[in-house]
Amino acid sequence: MPLEWFDTLKTKGGMDWILIEADGAASRPFKVPLDHEPVVPEGCDLTVWVMGIKVLGQPLTPDWVHRAERAAALLGVEPGIPVTDDLILRLVENPQGCLKGIPPKSRKVALINQADSPEEVKKASALGRKLLGCGIEQVVITSYLQKNAVKEVITK
Repeated sequence: MPLEWFDTLKTKGGMDWILIEADGAASRPFKVPLDHEPVVPEGCDLTVWVMGIKVLGQPLTPDWVHRAERAAALLGVEPGIPVTDDLILRLVENPQGCLKGIPPKSRKVALINQADSPEEVKKASALGRKLLGCGIEQVVITSYLQKNAVKEVITK
């Protein structure tokens, strides 16, 4: 959708919500954007950044992280190191990292998906609390496999 359509739809379209997927992750649980990504309209009121908790402990490789080489380069680390809370936080805080391109006035919410076991919910909760210090206002933890998908909501 051309960006100019967004403003027209928002102001004259008679819609309460406009949902835009601004950036795909090639079915990986984590992604780092390229220079021209994501394309988020300036008038966006709410941005939901999505990641899968199953990436924790996995190697920083293309099997687990879309654009793993870019992530490693942004942080000055070797590809293949384990993905940790610290690595994710550094990528969220990096100006060219995960929250790049989000308009300053847009509320930022993190959705941590794939918390399908009690242990994964616990890991997601610990990471979510740390993310609140990175400009994210709310964290929603969800399961991909369970019927009652929302496991926890963390706010400042």
